[in-house]
Amino acid sequence: MEYIDEDDEGAAARKYIIEGYKHQSRVYYDARQLAVPMLRTFMTKAHAMETEKSNRGRDTIDGYGYFDSLLDIAPDSLASDEIRRFTDEMLDCIAKAYNAAVTLTS
Repeated sequence: MEYIDEDDEGAAARKYIIEGYKHQSRVYYDARQLAVPMLRTFMTKAHAMETEKSNRGRDTIDGYGYFDSLLDIAPDSLASDEIRRFTDEMLDCIAKAYNAAVTLTS
C-alpha cells in the first residue's frame, strides 16, 4: 500500500469534516439530555438535491418555495420517503403521548 501525501486543500477538507462530526456529536449529546424521545428517522441531504433539481432552469420567483412539497415535486424520491417515515414516527410519538395522558386521567 502506498502512502499519498495530503496537500493543504485535502487537509483542510478533512479538518472541516472532522469538525462537522464533532459538532453533530455535541448536538446529539445535548439532545439526549432532554426529556423527549429521540427519533429514529435519519434525514439525509436528499431534500437539497431534489430542490436543486426542481429549481434548475427556473427563475427564482418560480423555484421551490414555502408552499411547495417534496412529496409533490419528487414523490418517488429518497427525500419523500424520509418525510413519510418522519411523519409516521411523529404521529406514533403523539399517539403514545396522548394514550399515556388518557391513561393517567382515567
